[in-house]
Amino acid sequence: MADRDHIVVSCQNRWSLADLHCSILKEAVFFVKHAQDEAQDGGQDEPALPIRPKPGRLDLSDPNDIVRALADINFSSYIVLEDFHYLPDATQREFSFSLKTFHENTAISFVIAAAWRDENRLSTLNGDLTDRVQPINTDHWSTESLSEVMTTGAGMLGIAFDDAFSTGLLAACFDSVHLVQEACRRACRAAKVHERQDGLQGVGAGLDVVELVRRIVTEQAARYTGFVEGFSGAIAASDLDMPRWLIYAMLCHGADQLERGIRLKKIYSIIKARHPRRKTLDRTHVAQTLVSTATLQNQRGIRPFVIDYDASRGSLQVVDRQFLLWLSTQEIPALCDDLGLPAPLSDSEMRALI
Repeated sequence: MADRDHIVVSCQNRWSLADLHCSILKEAVFFVKHAQDEAQDGGQDEPALPIRPKPGRLDLSDPNDIVRALADINFSSYIVLEDFHYLPDATQREFSFSLKTFHENTAISFVIAAAWRDENRLSTLNGDLTDRVQPINTDHWSTESLSEVMTTGAGMLGIAFDDAFSTGLLAACFDSVHLVQEACRRACRAAKVHERQDGLQGVGAGLDVVELVRRIVTEQAARYTGFVEGFSGAIAASDLDMPRWLIYAMLCHGADQLERGIRLKKIYSIIKARHPRRKTLDRTHVAQTLVSTATLQNQRGIRPFVIDYDASRGSLQVVDRQFLLWLSTQEIPALCDDLGLPAPLSDSEMRALI
């Protein structure tokens, strides 16, 4: 997508629907004005455009008014909404209905970037969007795709990554494209490759790939410790301290299990097995906390999000794959103890819950 084909709006965690609509309008006005200025500078005879809709006549909460305002300035480009998942839940839901209005009354297309594991989240928010949105899972990277990233990048730099380095990295990266890119960057830096090479140069030979990946993940340790501690201390809906116990349910699983997601039923069973108020604990308490995971991470300033709840599948998902790598290096009993939680359930106790 070329720079002149779209506008970008970075969503904020306190925006209402009116705030989001207003930001779209402001970016669109700037885009059209810039295009008009470029046309005039280039000596083209462009008709003058009404570059400013009249705010006094707009209801910023009404998508119909936004559609008319965009039509008034002849805007018809793509609109990219970045970090859509940071918006309050109510705003996300309300805008899903605005999208239907845009779809039916304009030729404008939206690209919505969000850290969701549920590919059909927008359709879940508004069933009318079914078959009107095309989900693209940018979090799923196969080994073949990651290998292609390395090969393509190496070709552009005029280098070739050592076979042992490539094989080891693909095995150790937990299917994280960020880890692959960062490890390759550091391998290039170690080989003093800072620009395209005139002759083919080998990179990565002799490097300890496992140690390299470990260092990259360790550098993020403070962020992941902050997530575990911050989310555990998030404001709870009751005195049951559910955010902290949700972390406990996660810690009772290995990284491989977490990668596949944890079902509500399993989370509830784990928490009920150890919670001091298990007799009064209800499945609804757990479900309410799961639905609020985005809100709780927003409240604690956790950026980017680490977890997300897929309500359509009733499954808690890890959306930051490096967290799984970090977790696999931790002493889980000690981590539980630091959080004031009991020791994790044993393997036999976990199997008994199934």
